[in-house]
Amino acid sequence: MPNRIKDIFSNEMYSFNSQLYFKDEDSYKQFLSAVQTVQEEGHVVPVDGITKISTKVNNNGSSFPLEEQTSIINCVVGPVSEPVTVSVDVGGNKRNILFQRQRIKDKVIISSRHNDIVFFVFSFIPDQEKHTVSYRIQYDKAKTIEELAESFCIAEALISQLYKKETPAIDKNTVSVIDLQKYFHKQKSLLERLLFIEREYAISIDPSLLSDLSVEEQQEIDELYLLLTIHKPVRFNGKLTSTEGTKITLYDGSSKSVIGSQIELTFSGTIDFDILGQTIRMYTANLLENAIVKDIKKEKNGNTTIFYGDTDSKPMFISFSAFKTEAEASIEHKRIMEHKTDYIHALSSDNYIKEYYT
Repeated sequence: MPNRIKDIFSNEMYSFNSQLYFKDEDSYKQFLSAVQTVQEEGHVVPVDGITKISTKVNNNGSSFPLEEQTSIINCVVGPVSEPVTVSVDVGGNKRNILFQRQRIKDKVIISSRHNDIVFFVFSFIPDQEKHTVSYRIQYDKAKTIEELAESFCIAEALISQLYKKETPAIDKNTVSVIDLQKYFHKQKSLLERLLFIEREYAISIDPSLLSDLSVEEQQEIDELYLLLTIHKPVRFNGKLTSTEGTKITLYDGSSKSVIGSQIELTFSGTIDFDILGQTIRMYTANLLENAIVKDIKKEKNGNTTIFYGDTDSKPMFISFSAFKTEAEASIEHKRIMEHKTDYIHALSSDNYIKEYYT
């Protein structure tokens, strides 16, 4: 009797046992094949032909029926996973990153959770001093640009912590660790620039749009961010050409210009950026430099039209400052000539933007 009472109040953990019932022998064989596939490849496999699942609880040598399912619609077989936590230093703060570990026939796989934005898969083969790392970016899992940027920041920190920078690539079809670090760093920086634009203009951009970001769209983001933060003149990218439209009209008819002389022109303008479906306008104050008077015509109405172009040795160029409001651009337009050397010696936006990627 004492032993029986001891068994009743035992702290021994109970266990579950399930039995599967199949429609026929072929269904049973297909199930065994699915189990083998799971063991060899480590992914979920759907199975058909299961008619009943009976679950029992086992405790102290006794078995008790728990549940019975007979309406089986969808059934899958998958590998057993166990949680693994990796502590990562992200900007001086400790972050615990949760992974799933699976053991299959000839390898151990550690992967991110299925809802993680940056999804990693680390595949280890026992008794071999090498493993593979793969990743994919699940833009649709992010709710905001800020969340997306944070995920790239964590990914960069994780790779930096796990590997030395000099870890070589195995072959020409793979990338080195340092290349992977650079990728996450550059993407994080781009997203931080986009996040700055979002906040500056109080707009919201769908993160999923970044899954197919073109080079031109990336350039738009970079240039708009530059103009919002640089606070000094930028030279227009590209070469200006003389056309019939390169002229100015003086409505009072007065002009001291002569053909062949050099003129400087200041004017206001606008520049529009298409940022992932959002159109953002900035207002500009501009200086046209190295313009040469090509022709002067007196109009019948008393106005004077000056046609201008440039020379091969001194091509025309435009430098400009950009502002969020028209009023700010107007103020700068009036004072351009007070510090025109800043405009004359301005660098192109490409010169500044390349620093984002070094």
